[in-house]
Amino acid sequence: MKVAIFGQYYQNDTRPIIRDIFIFFNANNVEMVIEENFLKILYEQEIVKKEYNTFNSYKCLDSSFDVLVSIGGDGTILRAATFVRDSGVPIIGINAGRLGFLAKVQKESMEQFLQIVLQKKYTISPRTLLNLTCSPENESIKELRGNHPNLQYHYFTLLKTNKTEVFLRYFPVYTPLFNHFSKEYNRLIINVHQCYYKHYVLKNYENVVTGIYRTHIFRIHHQVFIPSKQLLNKIIITRKIVKSYFDSLQPKELLYAVNQHNC
Repeated sequence: MKVAIFGQYYQNDTRPIIRDIFIFFNANNVEMVIEENFLKILYEQEIVKKEYNTFNSYKCLDSSFDVLVSIGGDGTILRAATFVRDSGVPIIGINAGRLGFLAKVQKESMEQFLQIVLQKKYTISPRTLLNLTCSPENESIKELRGNHPNLQYHYFTLLKTNKTEVFLRYFPVYTPLFNHFSKEYNRLIINVHQCYYKHYVLKNYENVVTGIYRTHIFRIHHQVFIPSKQLLNKIIITRKIVKSYFDSLQPKELLYAVNQHNC
């Protein structure tokens, strides 16, 4: 059997899933061909060390492939579909994200499902793909669409430039996913504000703030509150102030922060 693998890497959430998939396929002598950028990340994170063949375009996927395994959420499957196109290669979605309308295989049942794939006892659920061409090419839309493999990163990039609404006007299929990203971002802001309030206002030191939240409440306190107090213009740290702080961060910092859940 020959499989193509494409995915996203979300810190600790995805690592065990990726490792288990590679262990399973290697144990069953399955030939794996990995999407080029995804494999670079796996090498950087030292999740895999073995050398693998790669693909970087839909032109690389032909009838010799049995399936494409997509590791991530629904956004990852939508990206994977651009590699498959009309080749007839079926996509299997392993849900390592948070939305699972398309990526329905959960990590708890992953090994059992992969065994079914290995035995080719699965059924295929057809989906329709639409292809839109614009003549002449609209460079502004291409720039808006971007080419970053991580849609959550692209969401934060658009958020910083106030272009999420414009993006969704041209690509409405991503609306549920972007709504989900927005809720996660708001949850981060709420959690950090609550941690700040408990630690610096209530001075509740019994519950130690750990992980990524500790970093951010420390920065907010020392970069916003203390300087304002010294200038005799004390700023009360509200949820709005916390949001302003996060809005000032770079997309990669936001991506890291929103995918951590330690407080």
